[in-house]
Amino acid sequence: MYADPQFTNSSSSTPDFHLPGTSVCINAGDPGFIAGNNETDFYGGARIVNSKVDIGAHESSAVNPVNEKKNETGVSFFPNPSSDRKFTIYVINFPAQLQLCDLSGRLILETTLNSSSNLINLDNEQNGIYFCKIILPDGTACTGKLIIQ
Repeated sequence: MYADPQFTNSSSSTPDFHLPGTSVCINAGDPGFIAGNNETDFYGGARIVNSKVDIGAHESSAVNPVNEKKNETGVSFFPNPSSDRKFTIYVINFPAQLQLCDLSGRLILETTLNSSSNLINLDNEQNGIYFCKIILPDGTACTGKLIIQ
């Protein structure tokens, strides 16, 4: 691949190899790749997210659009998983509507994302998996999961 992976910051003395939701490297790895037991990415996260491996050291947690168009939505989360219960949700097109539910389907947060970078604080929630739905201004719905460790 000869495209820019769009690393968050690969040129500093402490590089950040996270991939934004717009990176061409997301879900573009070897389709035959099988992760080993307990294999993680560079940051300790799951090596495969959304059933396909990414190219590079970090497995992105970018949201997959419901219509399966690869990363055309420009939506991503960071960090994911989170150990401090705080997430930043990045959206290219805003305002967007966010709905967040726990595993039982209980709506725990509904808010408007009014900028490209939106801090979400889940201090009152327990460790676990939360399902996220983001509705962009054009009506495109994206789903994904946030993980609190």
